[in-house]
Amino acid sequence: MNASNKIYWDSCVLIEWLQNTQEKRHKLTQAVMDELDREDSSYSLVLSMLIYVEVIGDSKEMSSESMDELELFIHNPRVRLVVVDDEIAKKAGELRMSLKPKKLTAPDAIHLATAIIRGVDTLHTFDNDLLRLNGNPIAEGVKISECKLPGGQLTLPA
Repeated sequence: MNASNKIYWDSCVLIEWLQNTQEKRHKLTQAVMDELDREDSSYSLVLSMLIYVEVIGDSKEMSSESMDELELFIHNPRVRLVVVDDEIAKKAGELRMSLKPKKLTAPDAIHLATAIIRGVDTLHTFDNDLLRLNGNPIAEGVKISECKLPGGQLTLPA
């Protein structure tokens, strides 16, 4: 899998896909999911194990159907679930240290560290604290943007 075909989702993107709170965002996340489901797709999606803490921790608003959908989603062959190991934890700590006095939350640092270490091209998020780091050398070349369709589109075709 080429790095340019690796997408990383922050937990907030996954939550949006599951909860469908904003129609435009949900359509974009669903379009990415549809691309991943295509037999000839060259895309893969990278997620941190942290999603279990952040997504299930938000489960008070999630239906049991959404929780079942999450489990099916995680077992998609194009989804790579990454354990937070020593390398990722250390990198996340370094990211937090280098951004002082501007703070980066521990979960955001873990997401960015995972994307960097796993050679992801684009980290999708709806989190302004992460979005502000797009183009910052701290991101080590990982593009940070709102969820986009494969190919880089931010909007759905008409």
